[in-house]
Amino acid sequence: MNKKFDIAKVCEKLSVIESDNDVFHFSKKNEKTPSVQRLKIIVDVLREIIFPGYFADEHLNRDNLSYYMGVNLDKVFQALSEEINRGLCFNCSSQNEQCTYCLDDCRDLTIQFLEKTSQIERNSKNRCTSFI
Repeated sequence: MNKKFDIAKVCEKLSVIESDNDVFHFSKKNEKTPSVQRLKIIVDVLREIIFPGYFADEHLNRDNLSYYMGVNLDKVFQALSEEINRGLCFNCSSQNEQCTYCLDDCRDLTIQFLEKTSQIERNSKNRCTSFI
C-alpha cells in the first residue's frame, strides 16, 4: 500500500484550536518556559554546595570554602529565581507586561529554598556518618 502522506492536511488538523483544548499554550507576555538545561546546571551547582569537594574540579580548602559557597549560592540564586519566574509567569493570569507579582514571588521562593540548603547538607552528613 503506497499511501501518500499529506503533511499539509495533518498540519491543518493539528493547528485547529478548540476553546476547550488545554494542550495549547500561547504566551500572554512573551514569557519563556523553564529551561530543562538550565535546571540541570542548577542541580549540578547545588550538588557542589551541599557536597563541597565531591562534585567540583576546584581545589577547596578552609581558606576558600566561604568564597566558593558565596559564588555558587549567587549563581544558583540568579539562575533558579529566573527559572521559577518563568514557571510562575507561564501560568500567571495577569496580562500586564510590567507585572511584578511573579518576580517578587520567585525571589521569595528562591530565598526560602536556599536557606534550607544548610539543613539538607547537615542531614546528609548525619546520614553518611551513621554508616561509618
